[in-house]
Amino acid sequence: MTRGATVPAPPGLPIVGHLHQIAKSGLIGHLLDVSRTMPEGIFKLKFGSRVGLFVTGADLVAELCDESRFRKMPGPGLRVVRRFAGDGLFTAFSEEENWGKAHRILLPAFSQRAMRGYYDMILEVCDQLIAKWDTRTGTDILVSDDMTRLTLDSIAIAGFGHRFNSFEKDELDPFLEALARALGESLNMITRLPIQNRLARKSQKQFGDDIAEMNTLVDGIIADRRANPSESKDLLNLMLATSDPAPGSETPMQPTAVPAIAGTRNSRQRASEPKRASAGVHMSVCTPIAIGTPPQATWPSVSAMTTEYE
Repeated sequence: MTRGATVPAPPGLPIVGHLHQIAKSGLIGHLLDVSRTMPEGIFKLKFGSRVGLFVTGADLVAELCDESRFRKMPGPGLRVVRRFAGDGLFTAFSEEENWGKAHRILLPAFSQRAMRGYYDMILEVCDQLIAKWDTRTGTDILVSDDMTRLTLDSIAIAGFGHRFNSFEKDELDPFLEALARALGESLNMITRLPIQNRLARKSQKQFGDDIAEMNTLVDGIIADRRANPSESKDLLNLMLATSDPAPGSETPMQPTAVPAIAGTRNSRQRASEPKRASAGVHMSVCTPIAIGTPPQATWPSVSAMTTEYE
């Protein structure tokens, strides 16, 4: 694309923009379909008053991934997730203090040596998966569902010493069901018109109930670990007991409610978005591989959508 060129977009309608083109729970597939019609490798969609910019071209993606110009700017989806994940690694803004703390404290937990320490715990979950499949010989298996269980169970046991035992029953643990509903509602919120969100009172109540249920479990895990300290090298111990390497800093308060969005949160005070200028365009990367993956199965490290605020 040449400098000053207009970012292409498919035809839309006044007011709603492209919202009417997106099937319910079909945003990711819609993005993939649109990307195939945009040879420029970049396009924009209008979601009511918001404008999302999407990049799929390899050269543009490489330019946007230039670490020398890196700045954390969570998209609208992750800003909604902040309501239950707080200012964690994936959801924090660059200028927030806890982003730096969480990054410095958790970095050693993702070294090659540390990852080896999680092997036996993750292997335990893999054995549970294989044992389940052995009992289902000759029947259909929902692979994507079991992969989600495998991922979340692995994160829970390796990161927090907690077992969901998802393969021992057909129903998901109530925490995981609450997490799935909360993430789904977060996506719904950014694809509705403002008036639709105001009228979605039943969904808002369920969203609040799910956040409360997740916080209850997490607060219980934290209280139990504090009452019964262990020598575990998991993420929870790092966040509770490790001092910030930065001089003069304090240890973060508590881990986030969502294991996959590691960071810190204050369970007594709602984490809100920092005050900032009301205008500006925020762009992040959405590759063809990323937007072709169902959001229930993975949680991307960058937002798939960015927003222009009027």
